[in-house]
Amino acid sequence: RLAALARARRDLEQQAPALASLVTVRPVSAAQLQKTLAPGEAALVFQQGENELYTFLLTGDEIKATAAPLADLIDEVSRFRETLAEFDSDDYRPLAAALYRRLLGPLEAEIMPYQRLTIVPAGSLYYLPFAALLDGDGHFLVEKVTLRVLPNLSIVPLLGRQTAAADQMLIFGNPDRGDPIMDLPGAEEEALVLASRNPRHTLYLRKEASAVRFREVAADYGYIHIASHGEFRSDDPLESRLLLAPSPDDSGDLRVNDLYGLRLTSRLVVLSACETALSRISPGDEMIGLQRAFLYAGAEGMIGSLWSIADEATVLVMTNMYQKIEAGLDAAEALRQAQRLGMDEYPHPFFWAPFIYTGLVS
Repeated sequence: RLAALARARRDLEQQAPALASLVTVRPVSAAQLQKTLAPGEAALVFQQGENELYTFLLTGDEIKATAAPLADLIDEVSRFRETLAEFDSDDYRPLAAALYRRLLGPLEAEIMPYQRLTIVPAGSLYYLPFAALLDGDGHFLVEKVTLRVLPNLSIVPLLGRQTAAADQMLIFGNPDRGDPIMDLPGAEEEALVLASRNPRHTLYLRKEASAVRFREVAADYGYIHIASHGEFRSDDPLESRLLLAPSPDDSGDLRVNDLYGLRLTSRLVVLSACETALSRISPGDEMIGLQRAFLYAGAEGMIGSLWSIADEATVLVMTNMYQKIEAGLDAAEALRQAQRLGMDEYPHPFFWAPFIYTGLVS
């Protein structure tokens, strides 16, 4: 069986190297990893051993490494996320500071001279909102650096830029699933607000926001924004899905498998949906989900959410982010500035920390 698996992996790497990079992790040299970094960017790469968590800091000319006990990391991340859900409490702060010390503290002096930080998580760290970690002075990490998250650094050279000819935005909002319990009036309002502020948009709401329609038109847009339900399947990642409107011969489920068959030319895909960037907390890094699928389909970058999100705060963060993009900022920096603006009205990180950027550096 192991020999057959190795042959299948070699065949996949020869026939579809970009796909192989997204569903398998192959060793790459330090020099290859360092070449992916933009000026002013460092990368923090986590690897799990049997009993230890290894942390590697990559910059343009050197690598530093630390090791620490792995014990209780899953529980610590879970407790932190639970306290973040209590948005009328500051109970999250001690855990935010403890995780900062544990994960960034040993290399903090080397990290902070950089304006950008790419994080390659492992295991339960995929579900950690790094933006909300607190340093010793009580500052959130997102206040100090621009963040992006990658499934692994080795995918970057294999994902080329495929910029759309137009800057038009495709917006899907509150798809009608035929069940009032599934209605998302806040998502519909979000879609309408974004459409009102972007004259170069195409808007599909309710029954028109179907999976069939998405497959038909998505390739023609530079920006795609989907405000809907989402579901991540840790037991079967390729069955992770966005819940769009059904059609007579279609369930309305836009699965990871469907996305691998598309060819997008988008600068940015935003999934303003519940839990589009995660599964439940688990010890493995099985993130072969929506993030990787959109990147493979051709998107330069993707923004997803780590937990169910509040409507008003989401509209605020998203509108500010798009305004920053229109002003010329890249998506990762635009998200960072939008999150910082969101802190003014919503100080608790529950409201602004779930959003993470995954993709290329502009």
